Amino acid sequence: MNKESELFRRFKEVIPGKRSYLNTLLSLDADFYFENLSLSGMEEIRRCSQDSPLFLYFELIPFFSIDENEKNLIKFEKFMQGEGDNKSSNYWFVRRKSDHYLVGATSLTNLNYARRSVEFSYCVDLVICDTGLMLQIQEVLKQYVFEILELNRLYGVTMIGNKRMISSLLSSGMQHEGVARQYYLKDGIFVDGWIYSMLSSDYFESIKINCLPSKSKLKW
Repeated sequence: MNKESELFRRFKEVIPGKRSYLNTLLSLDADFYFENLSLSGMEEIRRCSQDSPLFLYFELIPFFSIDENEKNLIKFEKFMQGEGDNKSSNYWFVRRKSDHYLVGATSLTNLNYARRSVEFSYCVDLVICDTGLMLQIQEVLKQYVFEILELNRLYGVTMIGNKRMISSLLSSGMQHEGVARQYYLKDGIFVDGWIYSMLSSDYFESIKINCLPSKSKLKW
């Protein structure tokens, strides 16, 4: 990919896991699908907010009223719009295919063309989501970042005590880069952040090692 405008066009138009104007394909036969975050999911977000484990490792305070949901989602929607065509953040709901149940949300933020990098984060309903689903979410986003957006670096930070997510990140091939001291402020207490990343070379080497075909040869 040579043009900055093309990167931002793909980021704006292509939802991970769905057919794009690029005649390429996705990948895994996942048990879930992504859809753009919108106000239509307010009631479901309220339901998820009442599940305290969902917010255990986030600075966010659970919100229970529809009014609070609407305010938060409007903020997200405005933030996602960005400046002109160069928006740098995307947020998606994650829904189970079998019944369209909202199992969580994920995001790619701080898209940086000059550095060919983007930041990754997600949250899932810990009551119903197992490690297998978490790994599927990561795999689809890795393919999106490295094959559709053609970026070089995917990175993120999670709370040092979030052992379940850290385990899934390591299983997906992410590398631990270090600890950001007192990175978060949770309930008035500073918490260290666990920093991780994956490079394009790591991703394509893992495909080679596992003898997987290039995703661009598969069907969406």
